[in-house]
Amino acid sequence: MIYDTPWVEKYRPKVWDDIVSQSIAVNNLKEFVKNANMPHMIFTGPAGTGKTSAALIIARHLLKDEDYHTNILEVNASSEVRITFVRSVLKNFINQNLVKNGNLKFVIMDEADNIPGQVQQALRRMIEKASVNVKFILMCNYINRIIDPIISRCAVFRFVTLPKEKIVERLKYIANVEKLHIPPEKAEKFFDLLFF
Repeated sequence: MIYDTPWVEKYRPKVWDDIVSQSIAVNNLKEFVKNANMPHMIFTGPAGTGKTSAALIIARHLLKDEDYHTNILEVNASSEVRITFVRSVLKNFINQNLVKNGNLKFVIMDEADNIPGQVQQALRRMIEKASVNVKFILMCNYINRIIDPIISRCAVFRFVTLPKEKIVERLKYIANVEKLHIPPEKAEKFFDLLFF
């Protein structure tokens, strides 16, 4: 059997109502989007709680369809963000086409807590110098690994651990859509194995 899209992407939350158990963060983010008043942001909390999905939902709400793919730089910071990245790729992305269209641009950095301290200092300077049209959204599991000068320049949103029953509910939904037959007597053990 061949799968075109990994399920983690295929079933990623696409609208606010798809993000579960994060009502405080989601309600506050909705207000920012509604007012089109976006600060730089840090989303902190355990893996798999909707941080990246929330960042992409924000971008989808605020960007025109034709700008969606060109005005987002999505980066896994643990593997890609080094000093040369900040000075070249990030700087070029921030500066390209900004004057031409004047639309928002988003730098979405997952695992920002794995960026080395020296590189975080360079990133801080980039955040300070960024145009009002460029918004940084940093995601991390451990906010204490982000330097204070970056934290002080961002609105912080905490994402909480998902209750097991919400995860199992979503897994059952996916199993049903994908037509996976799970014998009832083995269902609990199956979902326990998937719950990490």
